[in-house]
Amino acid sequence: MIYHTIRIYIEYKPKNKQEWGASVALCDIDRVDTDTKPNASGFYHFPETMPPALAFEKLKECMIKTHEKEIVRLQKSLRGLATLQYKE
Repeated sequence: MIYHTIRIYIEYKPKNKQEWGASVALCDIDRVDTDTKPNASGFYHFPETMPPALAFEKLKECMIKTHEKEIVRLQKSLRGLATLQYKE
């Protein structure tokens, strides 16, 4: 099975600006057929039978869900920190 790789990344620009981007690397190396899943770190090795646009949407959805979970976790932590009282 041949797999391609799609990547979503942040490109850092001058003056502390950042911009999201995506790239696809097409591969012609035959690999062992495995079940692959998008990685929240921003990459997805997807089978050649899948359109890159679909792979992009799956990866983007995975990353958004992970960001949302992290935001919830951080909000809970922040609430705990905000209510922390110093005790002697």
